[in-house]
Amino acid sequence: MPRLTPLQQELLSDTAIFAVFFIVSALVFWCLHWQRRKELAKMIDYVSSYTRSQGQGSGGASTTGGEPAAEECAVCLGALEDGDVCCVLPACRHEFHRECMRRWFMTGKTNCPLCRTKVQPPAVAEIV
Repeated sequence: MPRLTPLQQELLSDTAIFAVFFIVSALVFWCLHWQRRKELAKMIDYVSSYTRSQGQGSGGASTTGGEPAAEECAVCLGALEDGDVCCVLPACRHEFHRECMRRWFMTGKTNCPLCRTKVQPPAVAEIV
């Protein structure tokens, strides 16, 4: 086996250090990414869900400002029909398909698709 020159040894050493750094960085990023996705997936647990029936909207009430209940999901642009599992965001009371909001949260967004109000978990006092 031929001997490596000092320059080749230094390059080999630098390459090994870079490879280790790259692998460690990728693992840290991957762990943080999946931890964030798990947290976002849990966001759907904080919104109230119901099965829509006969024109029911926002749990039977109107949305903010006395506006009529939504008839269309702003995420998929599909109609909110009887039998659809829907959810209402707690702060703004906007209504969407539950599965559409799950996908919305999984993309990293934590706000309402219509008014951009931040969706936050309730405080501990509200849960108890």
